[in-house]
Amino acid sequence: MIFPISDAGLEFVGVFGGDLTASSRNFAANKPALAPVGSPTVNEDSIVLTGSSAFLQTEMADSIDLTFIAIARPLEMVGHVLISNYRSVSLAHSGTTIGASLYTVPEPGPDNDGLKTVVFERAVTDGNASIFAGVSLENDQGLGVYQFLCGRFDSSAKAHRVNNLTTGHSFTSGPEPRALDLGGTFRIGAGYAAGEWEGKSEFVSAIGMSRCITDHELTTLYQFWKGYCSRRGIVI
Repeated sequence: MIFPISDAGLEFVGVFGGDLTASSRNFAANKPALAPVGSPTVNEDSIVLTGSSAFLQTEMADSIDLTFIAIARPLEMVGHVLISNYRSVSLAHSGTTIGASLYTVPEPGPDNDGLKTVVFERAVTDGNASIFAGVSLENDQGLGVYQFLCGRFDSSAKAHRVNNLTTGHSFTSGPEPRALDLGGTFRIGAGYAAGEWEGKSEFVSAIGMSRCITDHELTTLYQFWKGYCSRRGIVI
């Protein structure tokens, strides 16, 4: 695969479908393969991941700058992490970290209009505990609908960014002055807390980078993957 932007900081590129061996390949140069855990379901052009019972373990370490991209569709109206190290061991204190995650979740109660909210969070800490910090796009993704989702953290601007390129919606936080609460290596389709975020999502691709890509690079990636999906009858 010729990656359409600079591959600086590229840690994993999963392109799913065919069989589990093909879906475990990491298209990032000189990076370890993805390790399947549990029983993922592999389709012709996708993989279904369901939390602790079926996910892909990466060797991407947590870093101060991040880009997560998931081309995926939720299959259940249940919270599900797409890329995450939620509740892995903190590198900043003696507990676990809320970590960094790109995930979807239904809005509670009367605010639930049948769509899922897209969230990107990157935890911070006071030195003793993990504290949520992040941004969201409320009621932005329909059940069973493929979308191109991106979460980024820019350490120079200290900003969280979340984008849904399919809907054209985005949000950027103000500066986050608190220290980051880094954690363990990232997983696709699961965090580290069994029994939490056990939804089900179907993925075409997942990408992790240890840098915050630019808006122009993000648009370039979207156009590249839009063409890839279109050739397979998938609309993003």
